Amino acid sequence: MRLAALTLLTLSILGGCPLAAFGQFFGMPYGGYYASTAGEGYAIGMADMVRSAGMATLMTSKAAGNVEDARSKYIDNVMKSTQAYIDRERMLQSYQDSLRRPPPTSEQLYRMAQIGLPQALSASQLDPVSGKIAWPVVLRDDAFESYRQTAQEFFQEATAKPETFSYDSYNQFQQASSDCLGELKARIKDYRPNDYIQAKKFIESLTYAAQHM
Repeated sequence: MRLAALTLLTLSILGGCPLAAFGQFFGMPYGGYYASTAGEGYAIGMADMVRSAGMATLMTSKAAGNVEDARSKYIDNVMKSTQAYIDRERMLQSYQDSLRRPPPTSEQLYRMAQIGLPQALSASQLDPVSGKIAWPVVLRDDAFESYRQTAQEFFQEATAKPETFSYDSYNQFQQASSDCLGELKARIKDYRPNDYIQAKKFIESLTYAAQHM
């Protein structure tokens, strides 16, 4: 019996017979199964190999799918973040544009330049021909006599002899106006509010009129 088994093993090796088939022939287990014939054992071995290869392919496919899914989600997140940034920039730009105003027209610039300018004196307040000044009641006070004299001489000279009008006389008048405003402010408690405002505006109007002589 031992000799027969040895002979068969030798023939199996020399003839390329799978060891699995040999094992199955002698009732040796292979892959958890017992084959009754050499052909059945060979078939079982091939099935195990195919099954292993299939499992490896399936696992590789799942891994590749997971990688692709992660890559797709990453790209989607990047695109969403980029779009959110673009939307924020557009909203900010739109808000900034809404705050901007068009540049003013020449007419608007002229009107703005006139705002805050002293009111021009009427002909009854400052005679354009003789240069005579009709003083408001507060400025008739003795405290302003020096200013009244300087202002009257300046405007009479400027209207009677405009060719001799000099910057020195203009500068002296401007300084006298500044001094008069200071004196008026120092005496603010001595006058009624409306009288004080009227006198202040009158001096400012005289100063403005001197700039356009």
